[in-house]
Amino acid sequence: MSNSQILLSYIGRGSKCAFNDINMTIKNGTGNAYNTTKTAGTNIVGGLYIGGNCWAKPDGTGFSQTALDKDGDGIYDSVYTRIAGSKYSDFLPLVITPKPKTPVANFWGSPRSGDAPLDVTFTDNTTGSTTAWNWSFGDGTYSTQRNPEHTYHEAGNYTVKLTASNAAGNDTMTKVSYINVTALQKPITDFWGSPRSGNVSLNVTFTDNTTGTTTAWNWSFGDGTYSTVKSPKHTYSTAGNYTVMLTASNTAGSNTKIKTNYINVEKALEKPVANFWGSPRSGNVPLNVTFTDITTGSPTAWNWSFGDGTYSTVESPKHTYPAAGNYTVKLTVSNKAGNGAITKNYYINVTALQKPAASFWGYPRSGSEPLSVTFTDNSTGAPTVWNWSLGDGTYSTVKSPKHTYSAAGNYTVKLTVSNKAGSGTLTKTTYIKVAKS
Repeated sequence: MSNSQILLSYIGRGSKCAFNDINMTIKNGTGNAYNTTKTAGTNIVGGLYIGGNCWAKPDGTGFSQTALDKDGDGIYDSVYTRIAGSKYSDFLPLVITPKPKTPVANFWGSPRSGDAPLDVTFTDNTTGSTTAWNWSFGDGTYSTQRNPEHTYHEAGNYTVKLTASNAAGNDTMTKVSYINVTALQKPITDFWGSPRSGNVSLNVTFTDNTTGTTTAWNWSFGDGTYSTVKSPKHTYSTAGNYTVMLTASNTAGSNTKIKTNYINVEKALEKPVANFWGSPRSGNVPLNVTFTDITTGSPTAWNWSFGDGTYSTVESPKHTYPAAGNYTVKLTVSNKAGNGAITKNYYINVTALQKPAASFWGYPRSGSEPLSVTFTDNSTGAPTVWNWSLGDGTYSTVKSPKHTYSAAGNYTVKLTVSNKAGSGTLTKTTYIKVAKS
């Protein structure tokens, strides 16, 4: 027996106990005391302290093989109280800490491309327990940080390598031409502004649309004011057309964009002066009228009164008058500066529907056979239906028909016109005279 350990086999079924402490009382039954002193030194499982028991099983399920050892000192983190028949507990049971596995190196970087100088953040994605990192950035510089940041100052394609290691070994990941750095070019300047037109005072937001790396901006707003903000806001307090200029620059150079008469500012808003017209202004029931707004002064709202108890908020509405009468029309217009109104008394004149009075003429009225005649309706009173008797046994419902007389003779023509109010008839005896060829 050595001074470092006493081995007792098969204490408890299928297990064995190895003691580091030789100053022990071993007896059957209760009252056994096990290893109560923690002393610095290497124990039988490679831990940092003397004093403890190794409770192991051949199948690897013993207490010392499964117990917790978060600090890695080879001793169970809590008091062990599972020794059957003992009065005292084993305060320092040993733990067999498994060896770590070799890590599998991996990483990514962002951004992977851009103009010099390019700032890249590298992130370690290694799997497995890792205790050390060694980076090679491909430009002759290195780092031992886990997640380093690195600046590439020159254009080129850079191969990046990470070696991750722990007590079990190391692994290396190499990414060829992983970072692509281009030489800095002077920017290509562009911009836009919104809104581009409006009344005094006009608030405009300018947005830089320059491509390429830009480090400085110089704006000229065309009204004697300037800015060095990337995307400034500016108020135009005087009416006029303004030319805007932006110069964008970096260490490689600068470019300038000029937009002539880009911002259009009008004088201060005034309240509108209302005016309108309607067409037609007179006719039979039902009368369909189209009203057109001809207001000056930029109105934003319209209120119509048609004189028959109906209303509209449309800019240029259409309205049907279903009853006879003389109607007064009123229009009120408004904007942020105020409102204006106009009233036109008895502006629309609607008459009750009368039955029509038939009238017509034909041309030519005479000639040799065959004779083609065009008839034209001249009826008054808004007819909606036409019935022609052309005198040769033929008829038509066309408003102004064309007809060919194929035989010689004198023909009486009759036209009957009608609408909802009634009808009227006109007969012209021996109106068309056709001679033999």
